[in-house]
Amino acid sequence: MNNKILVLVCAVILILAAFVSAFVFINPQEESSLTITSNATLYDGDNCTVKLTDENGLGIANKTVNVTLTNENGSKSNFEYITGGDGLISFNITGIGNYSIGCVFDGDRDYKSTNVTQNVSVIDNVVQDGNNGFKDTSNQKSSSSQSNYYEDDHLSCEQLKAKYPEMSDGELFERFGERGDNGIMYNGKHVWEDRGDGRTYSGHPI
Repeated sequence: MNNKILVLVCAVILILAAFVSAFVFINPQEESSLTITSNATLYDGDNCTVKLTDENGLGIANKTVNVTLTNENGSKSNFEYITGGDGLISFNITGIGNYSIGCVFDGDRDYKSTNVTQNVSVIDNVVQDGNNGFKDTSNQKSSSSQSNYYEDDHLSCEQLKAKYPEMSDGELFERFGERGDNGIMYNGKHVWEDRGDGRTYSGHPI
């Protein structure tokens, strides 16, 4: 009798193992991958973007990605994001310094887990030179144009072009900058910013 019970138990175990093996074979977990797609150097306030893809490089939507942001003092901040239709998540990093970004997808019944870590430097969004720190608009003008800069500062781009028809757009920009609502513009890019202290500072295009 004991032998019959033992044989029956073994048979049940074998049947269950066969079912589990068949399920895994029919529904295998697909490989996944996380990639930090933004630059390793960001300006203060820029977004960091991360993409979750399958083994064919296609974005995986509606999956949870856990993000740990560690600053240079070792302080950690944890966040949870859901990937969009293209597999992307995006988050803002504020504060100048060096950070370690760790992203983890824990996996599910369809995809295997994956993770990625990258160091990121966040820098100020103004340009500095090697001598006296922030560049202002006077650094971009020839000495012969200093008085004209202040004299013509109130003129719009169109008025400057009318006053100096012999100058190209590039020459006008080098000498005066192109006026815009939020500072001085060049080819639609924000190049100079008025901070209300009597100086204008150069910044990266946005």
